[in-house]
Amino acid sequence: MDVNNTVYVGTDIGVFVRPTGETDWQPYLNGLPKSPVAELMVNNTAGTIIACTFGRGNWIDNFYDVCGASGTLVIGGTLSGNRFYEYNAITTNATISGGQGTDVLMKGIDHVVLTEGFEAKAGNEYKAYLGPCGGGGIQFKVASLNDPIPMERVYLTTSKGKRWPFAHFTDINNKNQQVEIAVETAGKYALRLANQDGSVAAILSPGLDLLKGVYPFDVAAAAKVPKGSYYIQLLKDGNLVHFQEFVPE
Repeated sequence: MDVNNTVYVGTDIGVFVRPTGETDWQPYLNGLPKSPVAELMVNNTAGTIIACTFGRGNWIDNFYDVCGASGTLVIGGTLSGNRFYEYNAITTNATISGGQGTDVLMKGIDHVVLTEGFEAKAGNEYKAYLGPCGGGGIQFKVASLNDPIPMERVYLTTSKGKRWPFAHFTDINNKNQQVEIAVETAGKYALRLANQDGSVAAILSPGLDLLKGVYPFDVAAAAKVPKGSYYIQLLKDGNLVHFQEFVPE
């Protein structure tokens, strides 16, 4: 927590932040790759946070800045890597560059305007959204269970400030090909395996009616998949609520 009572947390997919007065977490990834964060250090004198990652070094950034009730954020220059901006209004003539792994997202309450000179070069990801600040970032929802989810730009659905408000995996057993699911909010869930590129490898269950509690699930009994490296994904009403790497032996 910094001097502004903004809370930061390191997760297995980067740093998330909850501004004072807000109820949801949102990604804070400006320049930071989506890698596990082992430790966070807050320097109130310098106004910076330092994220110590697993295998990607240490990253430093300024404290989170509030959304700006009526102002406009002007973004220029060259942008690369994972970046997430949100403000009342955004105007940009930036160049999106860097190639594979570059994923730039901008969210404005009022508008996002691309002015003369803006360019998103081939092989980079750029998206602009309209939505409220402090709402947990940009969520990913699929219309069909066969739809791919590009894993490099995934943000998990949050609610009321809880990191896992719906359900999450509490145990992954690669050898026995079994997982354990902890459900916080009752509902209908779907379970599937995805390849590293986000495409669907197997739909393990299109519908699980689960009450609050802990449930085992036998992946091998649901689908026979070749050995390899996958993501196991848990969805509720089409929203991705949790995922983990899954490497069947």
